[in-house]
Amino acid sequence: MKIYNKIFSLSVFLIIFSFVFIPAIVQGGDDIVDPWAEKGSAFDKLKTVGGGAYGVEGSTPPKQPVQIIGEIIKVGLNVIGLIFLVLMIYGGFLWMTARGDEQKITKAKDTIEAAIIGLVIVFAAYGITYFVVNQLTNKIITP
Repeated sequence: MKIYNKIFSLSVFLIIFSFVFIPAIVQGGDDIVDPWAEKGSAFDKLKTVGGGAYGVEGSTPPKQPVQIIGEIIKVGLNVIGLIFLVLMIYGGFLWMTARGDEQKITKAKDTIEAAIIGLVIVFAAYGITYFVVNQLTNKIITP
């Protein structure tokens, strides 16, 4: 019975993973069917990254370190949100399949509680960091 639970969990994870990350990779204009299309897809962007520093026509200008750090933070928050979603689904699945077993219900409640506490801590840290960086940049840029 455990092998079926692992297969089910893996398939749910792969489905969620595909719905979250595949559209970001294949993000083309009207040519969603053709992921190799050159209308703003991620593959096209990979061809021109960094070319602006060398004056290559049609390439993007180089990004500032602040923009790169901001994008890294966005990706990190997306991953944390995905982890939260997976933990909530896992906790709900445990609770629904507990069949009145108090030990399983306690484990499910603890999983859901830990996921919510972790998400609150992450958002609090993000809020504090955003506030501090915003105050520092306002004081430095406009004295």
